[in-house]
Amino acid sequence: MNIKYGIRKIKIIFFDGDNTLWKTLPGEFISRIPSKLKLINNHIIIRSADGVKFILDRKLPSCLKSLREKGILIGLISDNREEMVWRALKLFKIDRYFNKKYVNIRFFEGPAPKIKMISEVLKGLKRKKIKIQPKEVLFIDDKDYSQEAYKFGVSFIQLREDDNIVNLLQSILKS
Repeated sequence: MNIKYGIRKIKIIFFDGDNTLWKTLPGEFISRIPSKLKLINNHIIIRSADGVKFILDRKLPSCLKSLREKGILIGLISDNREEMVWRALKLFKIDRYFNKKYVNIRFFEGPAPKIKMISEVLKGLKRKKIKIQPKEVLFIDDKDYSQEAYKFGVSFIQLREDDNIVNLLQSILKS
């Protein structure tokens, strides 16, 4: 886990999906192959087209619930096809924690401008009279967006392959 710029008073946490909310093979992403998704054991999704697994930590839903109970908004920033991400969130039964106002999912050819995607969400919220400053944002992703995050003023945590999202969220909840 790489905490680059510290955690300040956070109003919203934006998560990435692949290898952040759920684990999968390095470099894999849920919508790489448009396909049916099948849930097994309540925490594993298998992509029907190729059998690739996407695994949710069983404790993640309760962490998301606790964040919401603390008044922290939960967002999602993802470089994927939107319909497949929402299907995965529904299968994992965590879709209820993600309000569409705080979600920006688009598929990009090449690197995704995720900090720009966060900025778009914040601008949309401002138009709806919900004011959140970049300094009140935490972004968690498996890719390194630290430089862009720093320039925009958001806190950023890079989740490494062997890091556990639940342990991270539990430490945030204790702070």
